[in-house]
Amino acid sequence: MYTRFLFILFLLTSASALQAASQEPPQVPVQNNLRTNQLSQDAEPPVTRRQASDIARDRFGGRVLSIRMDKGQWRMRMDQEGTVFDVLVNASSGEVSRPSE
Repeated sequence: MYTRFLFILFLLTSASALQAASQEPPQVPVQNNLRTNQLSQDAEPPVTRRQASDIARDRFGGRVLSIRMDKGQWRMRMDQEGTVFDVLVNASSGEVSRPSE
């Protein structure tokens, strides 16, 4: 009888331990670390995708072909009268630059 009780107790504790281990870890809040100028993937940067696109078009004219976040900067591919080039807009400050190729 005592052995059966220990066996049942073992099964119950093993099942609860497995269930706890299979649960996903708690979600850590996304943070924007402006000191190192790196934005986590899910964080909303101070300069949004739309704002970055508008800034680049105002500065260079033409149209934006593609835009993506790359190391804290919006990287855009632009077309200006058949000339295709890249533009970077800093997601923290809005500063515009052209990458060296």
